[in-house]
Amino acid sequence: MLLTSSWIIDTVIILTSLTYLIYKYVTRKFDYWKKKGVYYFEPTPFVGNFYEVVTMKKTLAETLKTLYDKTDEPYFGAFTFDEPVLVVKSPQLIKNILMKDYTYFKDRTMAEGKHNKMTSNWLAFQRYTAWKKTRSKLSLMFTSGRLKNMLHSINDSSTLFTDYLNGHLGVLEAKELCIKFTTESTAKCFFGINGKCFEDGHSEFNEISKRLFELSVRNGIIHSFYIFKPFVVDLFRLDFMKQSDVDYLLGAFKTSFNSRKAQKKAQKGKIVDYIDIMLENEDTNGTSESEYESDYFMAMANTVHFYMAGVETSGSSLAFTLYEWAMNQDIQEKVRQEVFDIVKKYGKITYESLQEMEYMDLCLAETGRKYPLFQLLDRLTDMDYKVPDTDLTIKKGTKIYIPFYALHMDEKYFPEPDKYIPERFLDKTINSDGVYYMPFGAGPRICIGERFSQMSMKIFLTTLLRSFKIEPCDKTPSKIAFDPSSFTMTSKDGINLKFKRLNEN
Repeated sequence: MLLTSSWIIDTVIILTSLTYLIYKYVTRKFDYWKKKGVYYFEPTPFVGNFYEVVTMKKTLAETLKTLYDKTDEPYFGAFTFDEPVLVVKSPQLIKNILMKDYTYFKDRTMAEGKHNKMTSNWLAFQRYTAWKKTRSKLSLMFTSGRLKNMLHSINDSSTLFTDYLNGHLGVLEAKELCIKFTTESTAKCFFGINGKCFEDGHSEFNEISKRLFELSVRNGIIHSFYIFKPFVVDLFRLDFMKQSDVDYLLGAFKTSFNSRKAQKKAQKGKIVDYIDIMLENEDTNGTSESEYESDYFMAMANTVHFYMAGVETSGSSLAFTLYEWAMNQDIQEKVRQEVFDIVKKYGKITYESLQEMEYMDLCLAETGRKYPLFQLLDRLTDMDYKVPDTDLTIKKGTKIYIPFYALHMDEKYFPEPDKYIPERFLDKTINSDGVYYMPFGAGPRICIGERFSQMSMKIFLTTLLRSFKIEPCDKTPSKIAFDPSSFTMTSKDGINLKFKRLNEN
């Protein structure tokens, strides 16, 4: 007996006290925004304002949109579990955060994964000092001239795709088809090898793509910790990717790099992919051996990062574009006619021909608006920041959420937001007064692979339109419903479409 003469009463008292202490701990910050005079939504213990996300009833993007639509305030307070976050709606303040005053918000909130040497070299995960160094080196690999040279590798992938589709006409799951292409083109451009994604046999690159973003308990838990609770990642040394997949990708890269290095003299400076760019930059130019090894590992680690970031996002964007073209045949025919005219002018798909495809650019911009790549844009406040013309000071360490899906679907900025209207991007005043359209982010930390992604997607779509027609089928959803268990914006019901040769009928 501890407190009373009854062990039952003792147990009840202890459990009640323990429950009370836990409750007080998880709600200890729930008056944070009230004290600062910021409009906020009343949180729920243990889950904050994201109960529907935790219970997988809604995506994070849709939950933020629900909150966004409930207030006209330029920003509002919310809570992820027990932690306060500031959700910003004002395009002017967003512009300050991402661009004008970005030095106050240089970092993202995701875990760095410092326990893993490879993950800690990933550009998107790094804190500012390391990020700035990595970004300056990797930017040299995405110049217009080097992207132009990579076009040939992507064209090879589009040829493999065409041959594959000719043998598999009919109803296909569009994202699965598009992921095959983005995986193959990434394997060629960054690993310098054939990914075998369109072959009937086993393709490890295809399997890794599936595992990386499959809807599994492992992915759901670990990806959530990387976003919401970085300290758990550090505490339990959680890896974003399975180590076996990382080992395979790094092994493939090293084998290709070493083989190409042995042939370097015979290549005579020919640049066709990422590995050739690395070999071109191999001269240490006076740097120490340790610095060179560090740069080599950084560049190698980011091939895995580009694979992780690019395969899924570009594949999803392509699938959503095909869905909208299937549902809007007039738009499909209009962009097809542009493709025919421009390819006829140049005789083939060239870097210059892609730059002239203005209507396709409008389509991809509209896809990026309606189906953003990720669920939110986040920043971490690095120094106390006084919000202009207000009494609010955002304290150092505060997490900032920019709900760009909600912004993209705000009829104030985009009338009839549920409709797919590429022509809306003929308006050159978009983002002229603040930032509310940002499919690849904005400011210094904008996605480094934006131009590569755009080029790759345009090659795929150009190749497809020249030979095939996309139509809806009985399994095509009338409206896309997003999967709440996915880390990225993914169709809950898949995207089944009918593919047929253009001259059929």
